[in-house]
Amino acid sequence: MNLRQSATTTSRVIKQLPRGSMVTIQSCTGGWCRVDYGRLYGFVSQNFLQVITSQAPRPVVSASPSNVYYSRCAEAKAAGAAPLFRGQPGYRAGLDGDGDGIACE
Repeated sequence: MNLRQSATTTSRVIKQLPRGSMVTIQSCTGGWCRVDYGRLYGFVSQNFLQVITSQAPRPVVSASPSNVYYSRCAEAKAAGAAPLFRGQPGYRAGLDGDGDGIACE
């Protein structure tokens, strides 16, 4: 994953980050995220990021996670499932108002 000076594929590569590197996401827009990596900061394509949190595991909402659906963030919060991350059962773009991959923040 390339840490770039600006949010374009043609910008200068500041550093090539090893696979599995941990970064801190500051913001995301247009498919790019502004991240911190140690003392460095720059931009990486959102396609190469996987959000990991240090929160305690959440209870299972359904025996069949593919059937989890929240019509509103209030439902996800009441179920103790919020925030929802892209790829997680119950996540959908309609709940992710800013498109950063985290719904019901």
